[in-house]
Amino acid sequence: MMQLICCYDVQANILTQSFGKLILEDFFLDQSFRFYVYPQWCHALKLSNGEVSCSSPRGGHHRVTRCLLSCDRGYKRLGRSSVQCMPNRRWSGSAVCRKIRCHVLPLIDHSMYSCTRGFVVDSRCDNNCYEGYQIEGDRYRMCQEEGTWSGTEPTCADHDTPKLKCPLSRVKVAEPGKVTAMVSWERPVSKDTADRALQYVHHIFMKSGSDFPEGIHVIRYKVSDQARNTATCKFTVHVEVRRCPKLKPPMHGYLMCSSDGNNYGAVCEYHCDPGFERTGFATRVCQLNRNWSDEAAQCVLMDIKTDVRSAGALLDQFYEKRRLLVVSTPDNANQKYRLQNIIQALHISTAYFTMVLLDEYGVDRERFVNPTTSDELYSYVEEYLLTEELERLAMNRDFCD
Repeated sequence: MMQLICCYDVQANILTQSFGKLILEDFFLDQSFRFYVYPQWCHALKLSNGEVSCSSPRGGHHRVTRCLLSCDRGYKRLGRSSVQCMPNRRWSGSAVCRKIRCHVLPLIDHSMYSCTRGFVVDSRCDNNCYEGYQIEGDRYRMCQEEGTWSGTEPTCADHDTPKLKCPLSRVKVAEPGKVTAMVSWERPVSKDTADRALQYVHHIFMKSGSDFPEGIHVIRYKVSDQARNTATCKFTVHVEVRRCPKLKPPMHGYLMCSSDGNNYGAVCEYHCDPGFERTGFATRVCQLNRNWSDEAAQCVLMDIKTDVRSAGALLDQFYEKRRLLVVSTPDNANQKYRLQNIIQALHISTAYFTMVLLDEYGVDRERFVNPTTSDELYSYVEEYLLTEELERLAMNRDFCD
């Protein structure tokens, strides 16, 4: 169906026909009335997320009307920036507004980011480092109209040093009879806000559970994280050896002590020189209170009673004191010698032997042909007879105990 649109020019008295919409406009020129009818030539332009600005001497969308196309902020125009209404009732071109987007931000190690409007223009993305890390670079970035991010890509660096706590210092008293002590401790407690895996370095040759010698020992620990931040701590181990005052050997005697001589638990035994006998306690022990047990022994000259009337009374003195009796065999003609009955009982030949050794049981242990000095006798007793007795005691220790 056709619609006839008429335009009448009063002066020209001309009627024109066209297809379109009838528009009547009144113009008054030179005080004369003219009535014009102009058609709206092209359809009205609309630009989503943008703006259309048209200009025409006749107004509206008539022929030769020119329109400028622009997009709102955050949108980019794709197509013509201006169009014109053509004689064929079409615009000379078209355009669309597309939303501008910035590229997705890459993930940064040890951090996360949050954005206000995603990745569109004017969106702000803040970088937040994990606990224990500090940001280096731009803390936030803005999506710009060019579709690029402002600033540069930041990094998260670990500048926090680990926390290291050593065990408390300790004092350990050496056990009885020892000058060392076994000391143990728990591993230091470490904590780092950034890393879970920490590397320990032990700066001492002695480890926990070792026997430490007497004195003060400094134990140092060092820990480092993956960023090579380090922390150190130390504590001391004091091994105390309780000691008693050093004992002086007795006059005419000497001491034989176990362990270190005067440490807690050490046992010192008193011995006397040949010809002297011990009075008092044979041994003394160094106690925890740093004092020796009992009183000091003394070495006194042997007191042998010679004014006895029988050989038994004389020999009893030797049996009680576990001594060796030295019996000489002079000539029978010597009337001052009173032990002829012993010579006869032991069948000692006066013509051949000059000296005989008897033990506490009266056993004939050794006979000497030639005269012998006292030093030679004592040396013989210590090297042979006493060694033999110790070996016999060791073999029968279970029965003796």
